[in-house]
Amino acid sequence: MAIANFFNRAVQAVGQALPLVDRETLAQKLNDFIIAIVFDEASLAKPNTNSMLSLAVNLASRFYPRISIVYDGFSDKGQALKQELETMALSINPSIELVPVGHHVFAAICVGEPNLQAKHKVYVNAGSWNIEVNVGRPASTITQTGYNPFSATATVCFGMDEIFRAVFNDEISPDSAPANYCLSLLDYSQNLAHETNLPVVNLKDVSLVGLGAVGSGLVWCLAKLEGLTGHITLIDHETVELSNLQRYILTNQQSVQRHKTIIAEEYLRREGLEISFYPENRFGEYVSEYRPNCMFDVIAVSVDNAACRFAVQSVLPRVVLNAWTAENGLLGVSRHWFDSNQACLACLYLSTTQQKSQLEQLVEITGFEPTRIIELITNQVCLDNQALQEIASNKNYPFDVVASFEGNTINEFYTKAVCGGVLINFIDQVIEPEAIVPLAHQSVLSGALLAAEIVKESLGLLNKEQPVETRIEVLKRPKEYLNFRRNKTQNPKCICQDSDYLFAYSQKHNL
Repeated sequence: MAIANFFNRAVQAVGQALPLVDRETLAQKLNDFIIAIVFDEASLAKPNTNSMLSLAVNLASRFYPRISIVYDGFSDKGQALKQELETMALSINPSIELVPVGHHVFAAICVGEPNLQAKHKVYVNAGSWNIEVNVGRPASTITQTGYNPFSATATVCFGMDEIFRAVFNDEISPDSAPANYCLSLLDYSQNLAHETNLPVVNLKDVSLVGLGAVGSGLVWCLAKLEGLTGHITLIDHETVELSNLQRYILTNQQSVQRHKTIIAEEYLRREGLEISFYPENRFGEYVSEYRPNCMFDVIAVSVDNAACRFAVQSVLPRVVLNAWTAENGLLGVSRHWFDSNQACLACLYLSTTQQKSQLEQLVEITGFEPTRIIELITNQVCLDNQALQEIASNKNYPFDVVASFEGNTINEFYTKAVCGGVLINFIDQVIEPEAIVPLAHQSVLSGALLAAEIVKESLGLLNKEQPVETRIEVLKRPKEYLNFRRNKTQNPKCICQDSDYLFAYSQKHNL
């Protein structure tokens, strides 16, 4: 089979979206289908086509072992683009099978109106801030043609979700919503925005905190924004693991062990845009060392934990923009002004529910006593062969799998072995929500929406009276209402209701 060498991570993601899908069954199921990405001659003249095709192939290559890239045309430009897309697919999964034209295609993402036989055809279109997805017939509602990387990215994510649901039709409940739909990313309604060419965007001071799967989608969009200027700060202390390739769209096989911030900087680099990047610092460390005055204009946060979000809100930036993913295909973005009458970022993550601590989770996955875990964490002890043999014996893990973590700290063991999916087939405990692995198109869509929010804020298209949160469930078609107001948290009471914090916020930003 042509499955990727990071397939275990995909198994974990699908298993959290769809119950009772094991590795062997999933591998066989995916191997039975050919997924095509198809475009025609006329589509080459549209400004969003290249972005849509590039992302469609990028996402497909991370999940499906057999894909076909089909160009329904004869120009040298189209043939060159097809070859470029095939090269990208192989850089992500060198084992992928690139199926030539003529084989039976199960499902296809279609850009334009190409001629191709397939059981399921999903047509995607984007223009200005609008997206259009049509199942079974060409997309024709959108007449706007303005280049917009946010709508181009989002429409492909929705299209890939249609493909995913076709593949897993037996496991997913039928969707009664219309199979053809449009959406405006300006307000997340079905009222299409007028033709709007994006002006040159200047980001005064935007800090991107977290450059994982969602952050990759964010950077992907900003990197494709023509004429972007200003200043961006990139903050993420982690390097890329092999398992990250399951949904990090900026990465390929050559990205493993490289710093996420460095990869993001390379994508964003251009004349007129100042980029500061900090590959060794967590957010709190960055603030202490480089911005002790805590002066921030806009922070866009896409981390996988609540603690960092509390830290981000506590430095009182003028605006906080947030993106998240959750189980069952849920994702969302939120926008926060600390002095508004709606929830601040911290409000959304204050919880009265009891969750397992990191210590409790480490006890469960290693079989060690809590005192030993504390000692390993405190002293940053690297796991030796004897410790790994104990873990394997305690939890019945195959030692040849566990042995590869010799020299790692206990926290690194957790991140790579559990969050990275290496031990997913052997762990029977429930992984806590912060270790949830989303689907690739789910993460990228969340990142695209966050990128759109950043640009809308810079253009004056956001205000504190708008609903604070937008929620989407990718395993279902978009609902009519996606925006939600969120009240401030009363129990426990949040810092945004503290007079000292409110005074400090108004003083910092001259309000």
